[in-house]
Amino acid sequence: MMERQMEYNTERPQLILPEYGRAVHEAVAHCLAIEDPAERQACAEQIVRIMASVVQERYAQEDTRRKLWNHLAQMSGYQLDVDYPVEIDPQEENSHPQPMAYPMKSIHRRQFGYLLEQAVAYVNSLPYDERREALSAQVDSLINRAVSQPDMKESVSKKKKKR
Repeated sequence: MMERQMEYNTERPQLILPEYGRAVHEAVAHCLAIEDPAERQACAEQIVRIMASVVQERYAQEDTRRKLWNHLAQMSGYQLDVDYPVEIDPQEENSHPQPMAYPMKSIHRRQFGYLLEQAVAYVNSLPYDERREALSAQVDSLINRAVSQPDMKESVSKKKKKR
């Protein structure tokens, strides 16, 4: 009896464009191996139709066709020798935006959040008058509402038990 080994995705080559799935990437690899130019062209057109059906709701703009053919060229490593109906732009490969820096701010009471902490600081900076009393009551209401949420009750009660 022949023993079958399981093949995990972590052991397979990484996908260039994972949104199309492994089957489309394998179809592109098959298309690269086809020697007949007419058959290779038909295969490439069929792959683009499959790609369009896979991500139809994401690429509903007018430049869908250009984007799909560019993705096909990118998945083939720009080695696919077919007649592209659009101009292929190899610079689109690095079109991912740079990650944004997450602002790290010092928050003394993380369970209430930064904005509520800023609201308390603002109310404390006001002179004693009716406006400060009204804002203080609103901030107090927000704090009570934050504490009364189900997940906050558990975390606050756990902290009280530790003390």
